[in-house]
Amino acid sequence: MRYKLITCEIIYREICAVVSRSVHPIDIEFLPKRLHDIGRDRMLQTLREALDRVDESRYDAILLGYGLCNNGVVGLSARTIPIVIPRAHDCITFFLGNKEAYNTYFHQHPGTYYLTTGWIERGSDSPSDDGARIQNQCGMTLQYEELVRKYGEDNAKYLMEELCNLTRNYSQITYIEMGVEPDDRFEQKA
Repeated sequence: MRYKLITCEIIYREICAVVSRSVHPIDIEFLPKRLHDIGRDRMLQTLREALDRVDESRYDAILLGYGLCNNGVVGLSARTIPIVIPRAHDCITFFLGNKEAYNTYFHQHPGTYYLTTGWIERGSDSPSDDGARIQNQCGMTLQYEELVRKYGEDNAKYLMEELCNLTRNYSQITYIEMGVEPDDRFEQKA
């Protein structure tokens, strides 16, 4: 059996480690992280385009390395071969092992921001990090001075408090170690 894997670059190290141990050939295509940030329709379009590029005559199935991710996988289908999509809300479910482990940790540690090697080393400079991101469209990434110029000082203060404080709902960081790290540099960065 031969597989085509289309996945997010956020799980680059982990996917490479797993694929290297597979008894089956797996051809990988990594897509840029943050597709879930460009909205459901654009993410779905990007994933459909990736599926359309697959020469299905070469593979027994297409593996999709995405969870539900902002509903960006809903409605996807391959033309002639099966497409396998994990039952996961997002990549954090992958990293924690399954939805039960995710739900347990989520409820025991509310306000957690999760980091992995991919979230740290893949940075914020991926191609989908442009003006198409929902955060950019809503003004959530604007600096205070820009908001003042656009909306006045009172409105800028309100917008900064309500929209631009991307960490206000987080009280801790959890670094998820996956066993593919060369040393503790990722944990230290987190």
